[in-house]
Amino acid sequence: MADFATIIAATAKCELVAKHLAVKWAEAYAALGSFVIRTDSKKALQIVTSNKDNNSVKTSTVDTWRTLCRAGTTVSFSWVKAYSGISGNEQADDAAKNGLELEPGLSCRKDTNDIRENVEDFFLKK
Repeated sequence: MADFATIIAATAKCELVAKHLAVKWAEAYAALGSFVIRTDSKKALQIVTSNKDNNSVKTSTVDTWRTLCRAGTTVSFSWVKAYSGISGNEQADDAAKNGLELEPGLSCRKDTNDIRENVEDFFLKK
């Protein structure tokens, strides 16, 4: 079983990937003008906004974010309190809990394009 520090690091990485996908979604729909990316992960926000913790996901996220801002698209990040009744946040928490119930040997890795399609379907059908 993984130690607590490993679990925290893996969770932060997953949260960072979620921010990356949100910024890439904003890039695809930049014509809409402005976006607020909400998260209950202070650690992911710290990684995105710090000069430390450089890795390929963070670098790509920040580069895309800066490109959007230079092009006039507003993308901001906002921290929200976890388990506070915000419907999108509650749905994300439920999805994460369901992921914990997967068999350890089962690979559920999806291609980034598949994930993007699922996110687009979710938001565009609402």
